[in-house]
Amino acid sequence: MTIDYNPFDPAAVDDHLSTLARLRHEAPVSEVVPGVFYLARHSDIIDVCRKPSTFEQGRFIPLDIDTRTDDQLNLGETNPPQHTRIRKILVSTMSPSKVRALEPAVRKVCAEIVDRFADRGHADMIADLGVPLPGAVIGPLTGLPPEYHGQFRSYSDDYMSRTDPDPAVVAAASQRVDEFDAATRALIRERRASSDRPKDLLTDLVESVDDDGN
Repeated sequence: MTIDYNPFDPAAVDDHLSTLARLRHEAPVSEVVPGVFYLARHSDIIDVCRKPSTFEQGRFIPLDIDTRTDDQLNLGETNPPQHTRIRKILVSTMSPSKVRALEPAVRKVCAEIVDRFADRGHADMIADLGVPLPGAVIGPLTGLPPEYHGQFRSYSDDYMSRTDPDPAVVAAASQRVDEFDAATRALIRERRASSDRPKDLLTDLVESVDDDGN
């Protein structure tokens, strides 16, 4: 059974409840785009998540064009024990108490963003609030310079665009991702070489070690 559905296409997910129902009953496992499979049933999703040795996590872009090393992979592209090691470090740097302490700053950022469009009397909650909010909140936490904060959304879009069927789109998106990654790695090298490191997420990651001392 073939049912056309692409969860990466906004037009396909605007009104997709009936399509999801058909997938659950008629095609619980479907290849939505080449190399990307969609699981429609909750029990199958849980089964996959609990068996990483059987269902290994693949890379987000085709192997024939992916030149990254294992250390350069997105966390969502890794498998245990690499995934477990990195996730443990991230959890330690973003503990519940640390996140709870951020609430006043997040509320302040939200208020500032809302003030930009409040006088209009209307707003697109995604474009006007949802898009700028992550960069405004996460940006200062990362330790990256302010000029990087506004690039987070476009970087995320470019990252996923590397699965686009148009080779020209993939090439352009890949170049922008590589440029951002290269600049970020340069900042990491600077932070490692510094003896006066500010207290932020980047410093936490640079200074963190796993159970093996790495």
